[in-house]
Amino acid sequence: MRSLGLAGILLLTLSTVGMAQRNHPPRGDLKNFVGVAKHLDTTGEALQQAYATALQANPQLSRGQFLKACVLERNLKAKKPAVTTQAILDGLASGKTVDQTLESLGLTGSEAQAADSAAQSQVTLYAQEA
Repeated sequence: MRSLGLAGILLLTLSTVGMAQRNHPPRGDLKNFVGVAKHLDTTGEALQQAYATALQANPQLSRGQFLKACVLERNLKAKKPAVTTQAILDGLASGKTVDQTLESLGLTGSEAQAADSAAQSQVTLYAQEA
């Protein structure tokens, strides 16, 4: 399956907003997405809708996992093009942890742990900015 990345997910989401709202309303208040969205050059609404779309594929996905996947792509894609939001979400849906997914995308174990920890800290910080 071709990886879309964050931009692709957001574009796909815009075309399915109506369907996502009818079939599975987004979980989480908009304010939870706004702070992170600023750092991803998008809007809180677009990020919330992207999350709603991702939930359709993996109902067990938490908001924190989704936001962390988006931040990881932003942090790592320049050096590791295989690291995309969709690739991380696919790994989570298959039962892998974020660290295991990052390792399968070419990071070493210590790189994966460091990237995961940094992204978690960033998500926490950014979410408080809302």
